[in-house]
Amino acid sequence: MTPDTFVFSFVLAVASLLSGGVAAAQGPGQPPAGWSFGWDLFQLLLEEQGLRALPDLDKALTQPKDSVVVMLGAPPANFAAADWNNLIRFVTEGGSLLVASESSTRVSGFGEFVAGPVTTRAPKNQYEGFDDCLQLSPAPASATWLGDVGPIVTNRSGWFVPDPVGWLNWEVAIGFPVDSLPAASRRQALLATGRPVGSDIGLAMVSADASLFSNGMLWHGENALLAIRVSELLGENKRQLVFMTNRQVQGSYRERLQPLLDDSAVERVVIEPEWQKALRLTNAVVKEVAGSNVLNEALRQRPRDVPPARYFRALLYTIATAMLCGLVWLLVTQRTWRAFFFPPRPMRASFELREQASGANSDFRNAAGYLAREFCYELTDSSQSADWQKHLAEQLVSGRKSNRGDSPELTKVVDIACRGHQSKMTEQQFQQFARSLDQLRASLLSPKKEPKANASTPSPP
Repeated sequence: MTPDTFVFSFVLAVASLLSGGVAAAQGPGQPPAGWSFGWDLFQLLLEEQGLRALPDLDKALTQPKDSVVVMLGAPPANFAAADWNNLIRFVTEGGSLLVASESSTRVSGFGEFVAGPVTTRAPKNQYEGFDDCLQLSPAPASATWLGDVGPIVTNRSGWFVPDPVGWLNWEVAIGFPVDSLPAASRRQALLATGRPVGSDIGLAMVSADASLFSNGMLWHGENALLAIRVSELLGENKRQLVFMTNRQVQGSYRERLQPLLDDSAVERVVIEPEWQKALRLTNAVVKEVAGSNVLNEALRQRPRDVPPARYFRALLYTIATAMLCGLVWLLVTQRTWRAFFFPPRPMRASFELREQASGANSDFRNAAGYLAREFCYELTDSSQSADWQKHLAEQLVSGRKSNRGDSPELTKVVDIACRGHQSKMTEQQFQQFARSLDQLRASLLSPKKEPKANASTPSPP
């Protein structure tokens, strides 16, 4: 894609959206209803990479190495676990996938989308003073494909929690700061990429803010540059595209834009905006005034019985009125004079207070998971669950040969580290689990004793 082609197509798409050329059903000169909440411009970026739009998803799933699948907004209502498994298989076989959703959804093998909005009280992270619109910058050590992308702007975003045990190795490209609210969103992912384990031909990308690529949000921050980088990464070495928005497969944007490329169609559909007519009329009036002696003509027609002092007073009144209007404008535009209203604070429900007072939250399964993962990291010197399971298999084989009895405990620890404890864990169970970890650490991680020196070997001086 050359820069000239991109600029021409991008400007033409914006002009068609603003003038009503694409959706003529809205009336001449009127923009389509809700155009800023669509994803037409992002689809145009993808098709400018040379991708051909497909009418259905099944054809793309059969040709993963040549296909890109984009799902924006709410996922299809009829999507079941088998459909998500087909998408996972699509990625592992070389396909490129982008899923952007703001609703609470858990997908096995991918992770969990948690609905927001994510807010912040730090003014430096707020966009134009809105606490639910954050300015986020990629971390210096994050994904290299982002390049020189600067701060991007979110709009009432949620967050994404990658699945630690799955077929993909996840990398957080853009995350939330440590002061974001709610607390569960801190250091979680807004934008993440996943690659199949042991391969780099497939790509899965998730975004917890579907509006990040919408028409209206591309003009804020450097969202447009981020959309270009994402389209380049998804369309690398691909030939066809399935573009889904809010559960519907969209046709080719090139076909919807083609009538505008015909001169006769442009004259028939694209209507001159009203502000351009007003601007041409104003220019004609100014030109006419500049070409005639209007002031002298008006003074020559003044009444003869009006004293000249009244004209001087009228001039003073005009100057005073202009100064008063300027003062009122300054007072209105100053932020310090605006009233500040605190947002209403919702009261907590009675059952939430009762649960907190009764100590129903004393569940130690998360703490057990942290201890188990830390032990597995000490044991294998790796943070990958696949290495833990491989080490467990080796220990089981060596345990059968040496008749060691710590294999069941080690199996339980690796299972909790990979999948977490499946039921509620009391404090007594947690203490018993910690003691078993200490025994395993002493059995498997204790330093080997050095052999005693031979008595016949002379000791060094």
